[in-house]
Formats: sequence, C-alpha cells, structure tokens
Amino acid sequence: MPREIERPQLLRLNDHLAEHIGLTFPSDRLADFQHKITAAAKEFGMEPVDCVNWLLSSALTEAQIHTLSYHLTIGETYFFRDPRTFEILEDEVFSKLIRQRRHGHKYLRIWSAGCCSGEEPYSLAMLLTRMLPDIESWRISILGTDINAAFIKKAQRGVYDPWSFRITSPEMKSRFFTQSQGKYQIAPAIKRMVHFKQMNLVDPRVPEGLILSSFDLIFCRNVLMYFHRDQAVRVLTRLHEALTESGILVSTPFELSAIPDQLFVRLPHKGAVLLGKRSHSCPSGLEGVSPKPTAYVAPVPEPETVAKSKARPKHEHISGHKVDNKVETPIAQADIATQARTLLDAERFDECISLLAPVCSKNKTDASLPYLLAKTYANRGAFAEALFWLDQSLEIDKLNHLAYFTRATVSQAQGNVPEAVRSLKQALFLEPEFILAEFHLASLLLGLGKLQESRKRFQGALSLLSQYNGNELVPEGEGMTAEVLGQIIKSLLKETAK
Repeated sequence: MPREIERPQLLRLNDHLAEHIGLTFPSDRLADFQHKITAAAKEFGMEPVDCVNWLLSSALTEAQIHTLSYHLTIGETYFFRDPRTFEILEDEVFSKLIRQRRHGHKYLRIWSAGCCSGEEPYSLAMLLTRMLPDIESWRISILGTDINAAFIKKAQRGVYDPWSFRITSPEMKSRFFTQSQGKYQIAPAIKRMVHFKQMNLVDPRVPEGLILSSFDLIFCRNVLMYFHRDQAVRVLTRLHEALTESGILVSTPFELSAIPDQLFVRLPHKGAVLLGKRSHSCPSGLEGVSPKPTAYVAPVPEPETVAKSKARPKHEHISGHKVDNKVETPIAQADIATQARTLLDAERFDECISLLAPVCSKNKTDASLPYLLAKTYANRGAFAEALFWLDQSLEIDKLNHLAYFTRATVSQAQGNVPEAVRSLKQALFLEPEFILAEFHLASLLLGLGKLQESRKRFQGALSLLSQYNGNELVPEGEGMTAEVLGQIIKSLLKETAK
C-alpha cells in the first residue's frame, strides 16, 4: 500500500509550487491538493511520497510544470462567457477604439491571460469580425496564453464540443463554425486572428509576442484565485506594464480583492469588472506590496424555495425543504448550500464536489444539494454524473423547473436532442414564463426543421421578454440582458421566414 503524504511535506510542496509557478492551495483545501498531487505522481510513474521529494529536490523543470499545471488547474470555459462584459466591449470599449483609429493606424492588440482552451480569445475575434466590415484592413493581434500546455494544444486545434456553446447564439455558431461528427471546427479566418503560447505568468522572462505597454485590453479572469497573494501582485504588476496608458484589464468580482488600487481603478460599468490602468508610474518596489482589499463584495445568492406562482423570477430559485433540526451534521444544510453556491460561482468545482458529494450521498430530503452538485458536474463536463444527481434531485422534488432545464442543457451537450426537448417541455409545464427554456426549445425545434412550431416558440419568448426592461438580466441567462436576447430571437425569426 503506498505511503500517504504527510502534512508537513504537503505544506512544503505547496510553498515550493507557489514560488515557482504561482499556484497555491489554502489550508482548507490540502485534501484536494493531495488528491491532485497523487494523480500527478501516477503520471510521473512514481509513488506519491517519492514524487513529492523529487519535486522538492530542485527548481521545477518545464516538463514538471506542464504535468503539474494539467492536474492542478481547472480547464472549463465556454464561448462568450459573461455576456454583459462582451456587450460593454462591443457598445463602448471597442466602438471607441475603432472610432479613434479608423482614419489612422488601424490596429488592436488584445491579450487573454489564462485562456484555457481558447474560447475566450476566439470569442473576441468573432466579436471584432462582426463589428468590422473592413476587418481585412485592420491589424488585429490577439494573444492567448496559459500555463497548461494541453489547453494550448486544444486551443490551437480549434475543435470544440457542444458544451462550449451553451450561451452562444445560433447565428454566431453557424457563421463561425463548421460541424462534423458532433464536433465544431472554428473558421480559418477566426483562427488566424489568434496566436497561442504556453506561458507561466509568474515567470519573469518575457515571451516572444508580449510587448510592454502595447496591449489595449487584457483579459485575466478566474486566474488570480490560483495565486498566493504576493504572487498575484507580481502578476498584476506585469499586466499593468503590458497595457497602454489607456488600456483596460478585465477581471471578475471574485478577484477584486486581489487587485491593488495603486495599479488599477475600477471603471463604472455595471455588471462587469473592467479596470483602467493608473496613469501614474508604478513604484519599483510594488512587487512586495500586499493588495489592498476593495469595498466591493461579490453577492452570495440567498437560498429560495421554488414558488408555484407564475410570478416572473428575478433570481435563481433552488427547490428545497426545511432542514430537520434532529439531523446531526457538522454544518447545517442551508450553510452547505450557501457555501456550495459561493464555490460554484467562483468556479472552484473540485472544492464544491468535495463539499457536496458526501452530504448528497447521505441526505435524501433536500433537493437543492444534489441539484447544485449536478450543476457543478455539468460545468466540469462530467455529464453522466450531472444527470445522475439531477435525477436524485428530481426524486426529492419533482416540481423544480430549473432541474429540468439543466437536464435539457446536459442532454443537448451529449447530443441527445429528443431528451433535451422533453426536459424543456417539462420545465415550461412547471414554469410557463421561463423565457430561456422557451428560447432553447425554439432553437432546438429550428434545428430539427420544425419551422412553424419553432417560430411560435420564438414569438412566445419575445412576448415574455416584453415584461422586461432592455438592461434587465434574463433569469438563468448567465449575464445576458433582455435586449441582447431579443435581438438574437428577432434575427432567428428572420431566418425562419426565408
């Protein structure tokens, strides 16, 4: 039986990795860290304890970093993630830059730091292609970097599963991708706009293609959470230096506390985190300065019970039951659900699974917990596990329309369109004013060639949207506004009318 890694040894390795590649695990995640290191040791062909000693014996090699980054980081993203951010980029940031440069040097330089498998930089390329009818006369440079070499190889291939398109409009999907055997290949013109490089953000060496003070926009989302606080400041200092004087850094609410206000100032864009570069020069000794927390605190959704009324939902509703006070658990069920939502929103999927799986295996009364576990597995692309826990949730509460909606998205990602259609119809039976379910059902019917029924569903979705102001977020729309969804539906209605 292999020896277990002792805690002091694990802590030493955690510090070693923080120093060399910036990745760190907090003390409450050491069990998760040990699990990942054990998996990496297996790939190295070593026993876990021997592997730890080997890694601690000297500075890490490139080969070691590649293998460790594969096991220690999460490779989950999708096209046009956080639609509100892309909406602001299109309406304000890119529109302003295009106006300023249209009659002079026509160029844009963008960096996606921590690009994972490429969906983010490709989304930017697609957005600019749609905005610029004369894009051939522009010099567009989009750089995507990630520490994980396997992610970079996937990004360079440009081939994606249906799950990467879960909020992509059918118009963008048909315009920029070709389908073959259940996969989607990105268009060559879009592929040529993006260059990918394997890069460790804490490595002081500057790779080819990264020119200081040259980038108009840098995306660094869901990356800083992996870093030790001091390492995060070093990375942010580097990003600050890479931006032009009027450059913008795009981040997330969960990472605001890691961003020193000596470097960046938050711009007043509601619903997105865009940060302007401070105009004054950065002190040379800033690398050692700990970041000053901002006043912003990301909201944690409060657990709610699904109502049977037809009132328009404003937030995500999770079906649940009262907790039996006689059940002896280390943490109250409501507290577990709140923690799980926080972890899920922060995309800390492994931690969320570690928290929920033991509880869900024992608990058979609270439908919200297996539902959250199913959503977590779905976001990891583990569709079989997601369906299993969705079924467990629905056994407890058969009236949760959100569980049926999630079941539909997972079934669609697996290519099981008939099951996706059935699940969407069940969701709409329980909640007839569920706009996004109506929209997705109409889209599936359009793909099946059922034009008349599809048009009827699209028109029904538009009718429901009329209750919203244009800037209101669509429930379950992952940041999509009513105005954006309305434009997509109107475009699809025109297509069905041809």
